[in-house]
Amino acid sequence: MRNVMLLVVGILIGASLATIGAQSPRNLVGVNHIGMGVPNVDEALAYYTQKVGFREAFRNVNAQGVVTNIYLQINRDTYLELEPITAANTRGLNHFGLEFENLDAQVATYRQRGLMIRDPNTTGWTGMKLSNVIDPWGIRIDLAEVIPASLAGKARAGWK
Repeated sequence: MRNVMLLVVGILIGASLATIGAQSPRNLVGVNHIGMGVPNVDEALAYYTQKVGFREAFRNVNAQGVVTNIYLQINRDTYLELEPITAANTRGLNHFGLEFENLDAQVATYRQRGLMIRDPNTTGWTGMKLSNVIDPWGIRIDLAEVIPASLAGKARAGWK
């Protein structure tokens, strides 16, 4: 129940950020995803698809055949990312992703504000242009630009 409440809070934050982004000069599109560590990915997938009604958009499976990430589509532009609990992925909500129209420009803005942030790249499994930053409280913020050929771009194009 706690995770469902946190998810709802995350969605509300996303809606707020989208409104703020529309009112500011930044190129923020909105919340792209909310990352959640779960003890059993299959059980979480069943719950969020069968009970909550989200649909699986895409997943990543490592070389050993183990699922490392599943993205569930909440709406056309927002996902819940399910990840098995690991040292890097704690139980419950552990990170969130923001989407920008121009990630390179946003990274430059953040650097001007003093943030230590890595260069964006598209080498990740999703095919999105990505960077990230860790906030002062240890929460990772993924920064994304959705490219049409990326998994998120394809899921978005297929949204009905």
